[in-house]
Amino acid sequence: MTSGSLFYGRESAAALEHVRGFQSTSAALARLDAAEAVRALQRLRDTLEDHRIPHDGIVFESRAWMITAHRR
Repeated sequence: MTSGSLFYGRESAAALEHVRGFQSTSAALARLDAAEAVRALQRLRDTLEDHRIPHDGIVFESRAWMITAHRR
Protein backbone atom coordinates (compact mmCIF):
# COMPACT_ATOMS: atom_id res chain seq x y z
CA MET A 1 0.00 0.00 0.00
CA THR A 2 1.09 3.56 -0.62
CA SER A 3 0.55 6.67 1.48
CA GLY A 4 -2.44 7.53 -0.73
CA SER A 5 -4.15 4.21 -0.11
CA LEU A 6 -7.58 3.86 1.48
CA PHE A 7 -8.02 0.58 3.35
CA TYR A 8 -11.59 -0.73 3.63
CA GLY A 9 -10.99 -4.05 5.35
CA ARG A 10 -9.36 -7.44 4.93
CA GLU A 11 -12.48 -9.10 3.50
CA SER A 12 -15.16 -7.95 1.06
CA ALA A 13 -17.93 -8.39 3.65
CA ALA A 14 -16.17 -6.08 6.12
CA ALA A 15 -15.46 -3.55 3.37
CA LEU A 16 -19.10 -3.63 2.26
CA GLU A 17 -20.33 -2.96 5.79
CA HIS A 18 -17.86 -0.08 6.12
CA VAL A 19 -18.97 1.53 2.84
CA ARG A 20 -22.67 0.94 3.60
CA GLY A 21 -22.13 3.01 6.75
CA PHE A 22 -21.32 6.10 4.70
CA GLN A 23 -24.23 8.54 4.78
CA SER A 24 -24.05 9.02 1.01
CA THR A 25 -24.18 5.27 0.37
CA SER A 26 -27.11 4.61 2.68
CA ALA A 27 -29.01 7.62 1.26
CA ALA A 28 -28.44 6.43 -2.33
CA LEU A 29 -29.59 2.90 -1.48
CA ALA A 30 -32.68 4.25 0.30
CA ARG A 31 -33.80 5.98 -2.91
CA LEU A 32 -33.80 2.68 -4.86
CA ASP A 33 -36.53 0.10 -5.04
CA ALA A 34 -35.70 -3.34 -3.61
CA ALA A 35 -34.56 -4.90 -6.90
CA GLU A 36 -32.39 -1.90 -7.81
CA ALA A 37 -30.83 -1.93 -4.33
CA VAL A 38 -29.92 -5.61 -4.69
CA ARG A 39 -28.26 -4.91 -8.06
CA ALA A 40 -26.44 -1.86 -6.71
CA LEU A 41 -25.11 -3.81 -3.72
CA GLN A 42 -23.89 -6.58 -6.02
CA ARG A 43 -22.05 -4.03 -8.18
CA LEU A 44 -20.55 -2.55 -5.01
CA ARG A 45 -19.44 -6.02 -3.84
CA ASP A 46 -17.88 -6.67 -7.26
CA THR A 47 -16.07 -3.32 -7.21
CA LEU A 48 -14.72 -3.96 -3.73
CA GLU A 49 -13.55 -7.43 -4.73
CA ASP A 50 -11.86 -5.96 -7.83
CA HIS A 51 -9.75 -3.85 -5.43
CA ARG A 52 -8.58 -6.78 -3.29
CA ILE A 53 -4.81 -6.93 -2.94
CA PRO A 54 -3.47 -10.29 -1.71
CA HIS A 55 -2.27 -10.07 1.90
CA ASP A 56 -3.45 -6.43 2.17
CA GLY A 57 -7.21 -6.53 1.73
CA ILE A 58 -9.55 -4.11 -0.02
CA VAL A 59 -7.52 -1.05 -1.02
CA PHE A 60 -8.35 1.95 -3.21
CA GLU A 61 -5.75 4.43 -4.32
CA SER A 62 -6.69 8.02 -3.58
CA ARG A 63 -5.11 11.41 -3.98
CA ALA A 64 -6.28 14.88 -3.06
CA TRP A 65 -4.90 18.36 -3.36
CA MET A 66 -5.34 20.96 -0.67
CA ILE A 67 -5.16 24.51 -2.01
CA THR A 68 -5.22 27.52 0.23
CA ALA A 69 -5.46 31.11 -1.02
CA HIS A 70 -4.55 34.22 0.92
CA ARG A 71 -5.66 37.73 0.04
CA ARG A 72 -2.90 40.33 0.21
